[in-house]
Amino acid sequence: MPPRKRLSVGWSLSRTDMDPVALLQRLEVAADAGLPLAPDVAQWLLDGIERAKREGGTLDRALGLSGPGCDSLRTVTARVERDYLLVQAARHLGLFDDSSNASAVAGRLRKEIINYQARVWPRVCHQTPATGSDLRDLLNRAFHTGLTVPTSAKQLGRILGGQQLPRFDVH
Repeated sequence: MPPRKRLSVGWSLSRTDMDPVALLQRLEVAADAGLPLAPDVAQWLLDGIERAKREGGTLDRALGLSGPGCDSLRTVTARVERDYLLVQAARHLGLFDDSSNASAVAGRLRKEIINYQARVWPRVCHQTPATGSDLRDLLNRAFHTGLTVPTSAKQLGRILGGQQLPRFDVH
């Protein structure tokens, strides 16, 4: 079995720490580190267990991790990874200086993505994902998430506008 990929405590899978996916991530980080659960995570877990027993449904549904309108954990994780890589690509381009706004940054990153998608991605899409941190490697990894990499300035602006992902405490 390959070594377990450790989660970073510095960024969250969702934009709110009360989101079920963020709570699950905090549970995983605490369990992986052998730390006690934060009270809100423990309460969420207990409430979900009680709801599953009472309603007879599955635990993932009772915890709010599946069901109508819920993205799968895999989709949420891939989206966060893709968005994180796009923010890193924008930072690599030096696009987050004091004079930049999200719209201008998104427009410049958009051109890089379109160029990469047209000229580079078709040649490397079947290769192992890159591991470096230069612009091409960051875009390569974003494309390898399996999700569509946005090319509209509006979508990129939303991603880059929320570049400060919330931090959370494990306990």
